Amino acid sequence: MRGAISGGMGAGLEHLDLLNTFDAVYGASSGAFNAVFFVAKQAVYATSVYYEFLNNRRFINFRRFFSREPIVSLNHVLEHVIVKEKILDWRTVLESAIPFKVVASSVDKLKSQILSDFTTKDSLFAALHASSNMPLVAGPPFQLDGDRFVDASLFEAIPLQSAINDGCTHLLVLLTRPNGRLKKASVLDRVVATRLNKIRSGLGSCYLESNNSYNDTVRLIQEAHRSFQGPPYIFSVSLPRGYHEIRRMERRRNVILQATKDGMRAALEVFVPEELVMVETLIPVDSSGHICKVSWQFKEVLKDRGESHSPE
Repeated sequence: MRGAISGGMGAGLEHLDLLNTFDAVYGASSGAFNAVFFVAKQAVYATSVYYEFLNNRRFINFRRFFSREPIVSLNHVLEHVIVKEKILDWRTVLESAIPFKVVASSVDKLKSQILSDFTTKDSLFAALHASSNMPLVAGPPFQLDGDRFVDASLFEAIPLQSAINDGCTHLLVLLTRPNGRLKKASVLDRVVATRLNKIRSGLGSCYLESNNSYNDTVRLIQEAHRSFQGPPYIFSVSLPRGYHEIRRMERRRNVILQATKDGMRAALEVFVPEELVMVETLIPVDSSGHICKVSWQFKEVLKDRGESHSPE
């Protein structure tokens, strides 16, 4: 649910019409969903997904812990939300001149892997599923092209190294944790690691190491952001230090909505020197989920209805 923050950041970039300044867009885990809507030119449209369609028991239901169904239902997102409610314009993504790349964790190779060059809706949606398939709570590893995948966070929660390996020289990184916030190990990590090792020997050890990998990446981003020396040149957008971090399984609408606003504000303040206030508004969109301009002539409407009208 922290993805609501980077979703808001993506909406800020879209509001500034910055999509075409990027040569490629990378996404990992919930960030992959935000990124795909950004490439589809629907980032603003998609921000409400978190506090309208994911903060309920259809998506997160702890009672499913006692059944064979996953606690977190990615099928609800991929088969209902983004195809029936907040409809993703996947055709625009497939046809985009800006490559969209998804990072996921390969169970069999024990490393991160880029999924790209999508030619169909199914291949695109499969990559989104693979990248956000949180270990254990979202079900078993996702089968794709002869490999098994779990959430990108296992090897590359922030898809920075994949972009650098691809030859990217100038990178803008959107962070969902407050500035400089590092990951801390929890008492449940050992339990999760033990269960992951049953899926693939060594997978649990990689899970335990993921916090250190994440923290090393954050430190690299911080140092690069301060010095702005490169290549690669790395700039980041994050919430201020001391910001109350949103929980991964947060379901309170007001908390998620505020996180979305704060993320958008953080992105806009990088480019706009004014003090900004974020509000929730109703925005007209067409059937493909793109913001549209609505214009009409009052007199013509009355004329078509056969009604008379005065100059007033």
